Amino acid sequence: MANHSLSTFLLFATLSWTTAYPAHAQQGTWRAYLSYHQPKEIVEAGSDMVYVLASGDLYAYNRADQSIQTFDKTTVLSDCSIAHIAYSHKEKRLVIVYSNGNIDLLEQNSNVINIADYMNKTITGDKTVNAININGSTAYMATRFGIVCIGIGSAAILNTYNLGFSVNYCYVKDQYLYAANSSKGLYRGALTDNLADPTQWTRVGNYIAPVDTTDTELKKTIASLNPGGPRYNNFGYMTVANNRLYTVQGGADYNDCSAAPQVMDLATGDWTIYDDSLRTTLGHAYLNAQSIAVDPNDPDHVWASGRTGLYEYQQGHFKTCYNFTNSPLQAAATVQANNPNYVIVYSVMYDSKGSLWMENGFAPERSLIELTADRQWVTHDQKAFMIENSYSLEYVRHLQTDSRGLFWAVNDNWTKPSLLCYQPSSNNARLYSNFTNTQGTTYSINYCRDVCEDLDHNIWVCTNMGPFYLTPDDINSQSDLFNQPIIPRNDGTNTGDYLLSNVDIKCMTVDAAGRKWFGTAGSGLYCISRNNMTQVYHFTADNSPLLSNNITALTLVPSTGELFIGTENGLCSFMTNDQAAAQGMTSETVRAYPNPVKPGYEGAITITGLSDNADVKITTINGVLIEQGRATGGEYKWYGLNRRQHRVASGIYLVQVATPEGDKGVVCKIAIVN
Repeated sequence: MANHSLSTFLLFATLSWTTAYPAHAQQGTWRAYLSYHQPKEIVEAGSDMVYVLASGDLYAYNRADQSIQTFDKTTVLSDCSIAHIAYSHKEKRLVIVYSNGNIDLLEQNSNVINIADYMNKTITGDKTVNAININGSTAYMATRFGIVCIGIGSAAILNTYNLGFSVNYCYVKDQYLYAANSSKGLYRGALTDNLADPTQWTRVGNYIAPVDTTDTELKKTIASLNPGGPRYNNFGYMTVANNRLYTVQGGADYNDCSAAPQVMDLATGDWTIYDDSLRTTLGHAYLNAQSIAVDPNDPDHVWASGRTGLYEYQQGHFKTCYNFTNSPLQAAATVQANNPNYVIVYSVMYDSKGSLWMENGFAPERSLIELTADRQWVTHDQKAFMIENSYSLEYVRHLQTDSRGLFWAVNDNWTKPSLLCYQPSSNNARLYSNFTNTQGTTYSINYCRDVCEDLDHNIWVCTNMGPFYLTPDDINSQSDLFNQPIIPRNDGTNTGDYLLSNVDIKCMTVDAAGRKWFGTAGSGLYCISRNNMTQVYHFTADNSPLLSNNITALTLVPSTGELFIGTENGLCSFMTNDQAAAQGMTSETVRAYPNPVKPGYEGAITITGLSDNADVKITTINGVLIEQGRATGGEYKWYGLNRRQHRVASGIYLVQVATPEGDKGVVCKIAIVN
């Protein structure tokens, strides 16, 4: 049993990003950005408080002061993806059942008691919970194998009744427990009998569908509320431009490409939901958006691409759809001719000249297409990007340009998983589809998920067998061999292991300190040092507030170091210590927090706005050296200790810095009060 607590707060409908996450938010802070768009269950808890389960997430509405409080794993809850809620007026606790069988009891003071026994218990049958019914201090969970009784006051499982059939809903009446099954009918057993014995249950009638008894006016009130957050919880592709987060649904299973596009952006705390109900306007589907590109000259001018072509937006409003009717884009060669529901454009980007580039998948002739800054279409068809001269590579994703001006992308499809390289200056293209490392080991790769350039100009490719990379020399010499970092075991055997070998890497980003962040399919989130030798972090859903071990997308806000993490359970973020290093260090750009340092504070004093690798010295007013080190990713941490690791005396301390070029000066003062 675990306990968590959260003080109540008033959530306004509109929050500024800086208010929600201050520019100097503490490193290590987690935050969730969850959807509350679709109310599913509404539970009254007294005369004023109402709990709402919406889009798999939870919030509370106070009718007296009209305040809204959201709950999530980064604050007090134990898990994600809520299936059902119910309230015990006797115990004054909200029962929260998650889709994985985990259970929380939420008290009025926002304290949470976790019951993980049902989730962890191995039983015969499907443990899915269909509904909850509260009777006094007991919660009866209707499951696909029977009924489970939870003691709300004792926070324990009281009984389990395996009835041999799925229970759609259950309830207590006149000292009988009733179990309803849509095909078998209505059964009941006396609460005084041994209900674990199936023979104690008797069929007493036909199945009657449950009736929603929620007050109609309350439903209208809940429907009118705005708890904030995105409309959806799917984040398969994300990018940041001008401190603004842009997202699309992305990453859908290729056997089910019928998801809504879900184009959104987050700016100053407000989510903008782009037009996406366009079937009537277009005359064809608009589905499965996979990529998004932002005009470098206009952050409100956005392009989204996916299964049904290329879509242009201005300030969130749809402008134009481009397909074979008005552009060189072609419909997929594997379906009927000119089918507007299959114009595959899974990747789109801007280059340094303001041209918009895209990759046309499954096309009979097309592959790379350019829309120039003056709105001219240019085709750059590449034989290297065709499959047996039949059609172009299927699912080309993450098109991007590197520091050399080369274009890179991956084909994330099992038929020909590969890394693509294109040089626009020469119109030459190359496909890397043979994954053999420098030690001669060849891998059978099923999926190439992502591609990313690090600060040392290596090109990394993320696969279902782990990460691989090409060095600048490899690229220049056109080597076919990939590198894999070898991590020494340090056990005296002089052997090592490949970095994240056989781990399915879904996505990757690199922070200002050169660290690599790898999102995985089922193994959580890794942070690896710039030299690839040290695991800085390994976050999982069990050891952190991470919403899920299945990561779908990653992106960083350079100015703040906030790492956005798309997961199968929604969007969360982690405040790293990697905000972009300052180009010039002055008293105007360098800050320390907390400052002043108040009595009793023993945490880190963080100095931000520094140049990467800057030499940092902390001295007394008289010039006595207290601390010395180097900035990492634009910041430095001091714990208020001297070189003997003793707490320093109250007073003013100077932060002196020196750049690698030799520039020196005092840029900040820190006041410490003991």
